[in-house]
Amino acid sequence: MTEFPGKTLTIRSVKPTDIPQVMSWGQGSTESFFLLNFPLMFNRDDLARELDHKDTELLIIENKSDLIPLGLCKLGPLRMPEKQTQLRFTIKTYPDYSAEKAQEAPKLLLDYLFNKAGLTKVQAYTLEYEKEYEFLLKKLGFQKEGAYQHHFFHKEHYYSVNIFGLLKEDFIL
Repeated sequence: MTEFPGKTLTIRSVKPTDIPQVMSWGQGSTESFFLLNFPLMFNRDDLARELDHKDTELLIIENKSDLIPLGLCKLGPLRMPEKQTQLRFTIKTYPDYSAEKAQEAPKLLLDYLFNKAGLTKVQAYTLEYEKEYEFLLKKLGFQKEGAYQHHFFHKEHYYSVNIFGLLKEDFIL
């Protein structure tokens, strides 16, 4: 099991016993398209399949003091020999939410990916209306690399997908 302890939060692999908690939080959230639709949160079987993927890892972000879930992260697939992966995360707004706390989870993961796992690049994708997520990626050092225009169709609407990348040499902890 993967676990990343931070100053105010912990990130750990989602276990099958976490499914009810993750589903109840995800279904009640309006924070992110990712939480509502990707990975699929429609039922227990979809989430169980997501946890069983060999090439991706689903992680839960929890407040360190009371283990209240604050967000989710999806890593993968890991692409070797390129030494690259994709990162997708969402962090819920909560009473003592701050920009510093919002950056702690991705910084923990990026530090691990670049300095321990030996990756050279991490990519992230956003839907065109996820401006807060894009702002956070830019604060972390990600650069916009391009976009897929009208790439994703959901509920009778096409959405563009923005592509961001962060190189190891541009990552500042």
